[in-house]
Amino acid sequence: MSEKVCAVVVTHNRKELLRECLLALSSQTRAPDHILVVDNASTDGTYEMLKMKFPEVEVLRLPENQGGAGGFHEGMKLAYEKGFDWLWLMDDDAEPMPETLAGLLKEALNNDAGVICPIIVTKDGIVQNYHHKLINKRTCTEKPAISERTIKEKRRTSIRALQIDANAFVGPLVKKDVIGKVGLPLKEAFIWGDDTEFTYRCRVNGINLVLSLDSMIYHKDKNQTTDKSLPKSQYWKVFHLAKNRIFFAKKYCGPYAVVYWFLRLFLAPLKQGNIRLLLVHMRGALYGLFRMQ
Repeated sequence: MSEKVCAVVVTHNRKELLRECLLALSSQTRAPDHILVVDNASTDGTYEMLKMKFPEVEVLRLPENQGGAGGFHEGMKLAYEKGFDWLWLMDDDAEPMPETLAGLLKEALNNDAGVICPIIVTKDGIVQNYHHKLINKRTCTEKPAISERTIKEKRRTSIRALQIDANAFVGPLVKKDVIGKVGLPLKEAFIWGDDTEFTYRCRVNGINLVLSLDSMIYHKDKNQTTDKSLPKSQYWKVFHLAKNRIFFAKKYCGPYAVVYWFLRLFLAPLKQGNIRLLLVHMRGALYGLFRMQ
């Protein structure tokens, strides 16, 4: 496959993780043709590190932190305008294995895929299956598309890829034509849910979205975040999660799903006796319902 690939990496104040990500990109058996780092207004010396250690990498410096959603929006827009055939998306805490890109390109060709995703694993080899999603069309709830057992069973067959509904921005390879058809990630999402919305938008618009069983990528984040695990200083993230949940339900599943998610967002903090979290949930939910289009 002679098509050109641009790796789009979004970062914010995590230069050591970014350095490890870029080293992994440079070690691919099939190297990306171009690497674009979107610097979300970092203040930790990220730009200086890039210029010193990775002068070959293109850097798009944003004047303010636009969140993961804004970073991917701007990075994908630029890569699309430059004419690359494939956009390989990841945050700075991703570390592709040496064969990851080669495997994705092979499976994309074999499956006529518009979006092809690697299996996301921790450094300990644990599959983060909650990043590979099936969407319930009635409630807009998510469930993992795979399990460790599923992967092992499928690998014993001739099946090399599975169709899924949505995926995290941890290594998906997106065909240029997809951007022309469905557009870019929603800037307004900011964080938490922008990747699910974009990839599911691809799916409902008839794009073949598949998970490659032979390609893997490390993800060096912590365990799946919940409201209970967040300190109060991080509740601003919960606001974005709530607004994106309601917007997603409104856009893709309808009134039943909107009511379902309002109840979940209301009852969960109420059971905890956490009034502050309840107010954040409701403010986010109302924003997603009435202000996001």
